[in-house]
Amino acid sequence: MLEVATSLYVGTSLEARQVFQKEEWRLANVAKTIHLEIHHWSKPDNKSPYYILHEEEQWVSVNWVDAPRPELFNYQNKGVSVVKKVLVFIQKGLQEDKKVLVSCDQGLSRSPSVAMLYLAKVLHMIPDGSFAEAERICKNISSLSARVGYWYVLS
Repeated sequence: MLEVATSLYVGTSLEARQVFQKEEWRLANVAKTIHLEIHHWSKPDNKSPYYILHEEEQWVSVNWVDAPRPELFNYQNKGVSVVKKVLVFIQKGLQEDKKVLVSCDQGLSRSPSVAMLYLAKVLHMIPDGSFAEAERICKNISSLSARVGYWYVLS
């Protein structure tokens, strides 16, 4: 688990399981694996209202996979609105003085992407004008370096 800003962490599905529903934590899961576990599904149920996004007080979960083409992330044209809801959830958790873990399976692509968007769009800690600018700043944050697939969404 890597702290990328005060009380904001990027981590793996294993770490997500460790903090899930602990009072001092808020979990923003952006991976299919944990999403399936939360719903006790063996495969995604595309008829469920929670197929893409499910939010509770202590956690938000998004059914995302590392897609071979980034445009696949924009399922039913909801990609941007889903990202914005996750960013609002992160902000609310931090304002409540909770630790917030943004997780995906390996903590290398989806979760650092969302954390980088939060740092750029909400905290304005990194430039949001271009991927090249952001990458230059983020090289100092090991897990946020070049492994970002969803940056284009809000820029």
